[in-house]
Amino acid sequence: MAKHGKHYSSARSRKTSRKVSDATIGTHVAHGASGARAASQPKSVSYSNARISERASESHLDTFMPTATSGEDMASYRRRSQQRRYIESMQRKARIRRILTVVLALVVVAGVALGAGWLAFRGVLGSQMALHDSNALEALSTPAEDETVYTLVTAELGAVAAPLEQEGPDMILLVAEDRTANVCAIISIPASLKVTVDNDTRRLADMAQGGDASLISAIESYTKLDIHHLIKLDEGDIAGIVDAFGDVELNFDQVIDDQNAGDVYYPIGTYVVNGQGALTYLRANNLHMGKNDQMINQANFAKTLLGRMVGSERGFTAELETIDEYFQTDLSLSALEDFAKWIGEIGVESVSCSVVPGYYTVTSDVVGTSDELFVSKSPEFAEFMETILVSSETDGNAPATIQAADPTSFTVEIRNGTDIMGAGKTTAEALAALGFRIADVGNAEQQVYDETLVIFHTSNTPAPAPEPVLDENGEVIDTGEGESANENAAGDAVQGQQQASGAATPEEKLAAEREVGQSRAQAVIDALGIGRVVEGDMYYSFDADVLLIIGYDYKPVV
Repeated sequence: MAKHGKHYSSARSRKTSRKVSDATIGTHVAHGASGARAASQPKSVSYSNARISERASESHLDTFMPTATSGEDMASYRRRSQQRRYIESMQRKARIRRILTVVLALVVVAGVALGAGWLAFRGVLGSQMALHDSNALEALSTPAEDETVYTLVTAELGAVAAPLEQEGPDMILLVAEDRTANVCAIISIPASLKVTVDNDTRRLADMAQGGDASLISAIESYTKLDIHHLIKLDEGDIAGIVDAFGDVELNFDQVIDDQNAGDVYYPIGTYVVNGQGALTYLRANNLHMGKNDQMINQANFAKTLLGRMVGSERGFTAELETIDEYFQTDLSLSALEDFAKWIGEIGVESVSCSVVPGYYTVTSDVVGTSDELFVSKSPEFAEFMETILVSSETDGNAPATIQAADPTSFTVEIRNGTDIMGAGKTTAEALAALGFRIADVGNAEQQVYDETLVIFHTSNTPAPAPEPVLDENGEVIDTGEGESANENAAGDAVQGQQQASGAATPEEKLAAEREVGQSRAQAVIDALGIGRVVEGDMYYSFDADVLLIIGYDYKPVV
């Protein structure tokens, strides 16, 4: 029968371990230790048999510390590594490494999520603003590098009553963006502008019956410019934008009280308006200069909204997200942000606002939803735009002041374009007393002129043939030599301008004639205190040097 090894109890095992520990420590006691301490250490360790001795020896060897890498001796390393602070420090570093790893992973995940979310946000925002059910892309052009960019803005304002509702957009703005010269201009174009496309003459707004592409083509036909972008607002969108912002501030330089525009009343001053208040402001036309002032108000409103968004503390993109459901455009989100950044750099206050020069008339010759037409008096819209952009570059406002001509150097024909009795005769007498040579006085064909116009000739019209001149009492007198003197003065004025400018080509000659005509018209305006300069080659027939049509802004000369 085989014998098994001697069994070790747990108590005996612990006793053996203590002996091993004592032996291990005792082997490191320095030579020459004190007697008391030396006596406390065992001289030797004995075991009951060889097997236990061998095990003790193995256990003793396993307790030796590894070679230290810190340059310190083994005893110092052992003491340091067994200190509580060292262990806690190692554990703390391990925890910090684990935390940093987790945080880094979370940052990476969050970055990916935010990037994907931002891209998704921009995608949704861009999709929300995109043109829907529009054929505008068929007519829009791509701007060339460094070319002035033209953006068409159209809006339907609706009406307070069905009989006042008209077809097509009620507000049409053309935004010119010349980044080379850092110039931006907003031009208000009447919805009832008379345009002709393919022998079809009608109101501009009525052209929208063929879709946005037809409207764009009609504007391009009139302006002789390429339209590059479209921003479109349907009925209710403007009110939605203003209410979404909640703090749109408008300055009223005239009382807004038009029952055909809305029930809101605003005295002169600055007010924070709501959506309905903004619509009333944009629809109202019972103003000093009628619909001309209305168009100016519409352009100024667009400028106000632009400034509200560009100057927002929330940022342009955040403001855009607030109103993205209220307009449609072919412009990308990045393009809109780039435009806003540019406007912020040049300053919103530098953006100029203008209206297409012309007058309103009533006719039944044009098929459409209204018998009211706006007739443009600009000789070439491209030239008008060039003037606007140049003047905006210099002072941000209207064209530079024209030097007035000598009143005795030209003749004036006066027509009363209102139903104000005696306005023509009174004006003629006042101008004659100031030295102007009055050629004729009478009534205009229609008494529908909201503003006073002062119209001049160039070589595109027949040479002037002055009528007899009135004296200080308004009586017709024989001009005799005075007529020849007047003709000579007119010729000398043009010749002087040509010599001063070295004009030789037909274009230069025409430019010199325009300068003379403008200076004459300006002299009349300075004397009256009212009026607007118009080149009359295309729309008016008169024999004098200057034609004065009195409008409802008439006031007697003091």
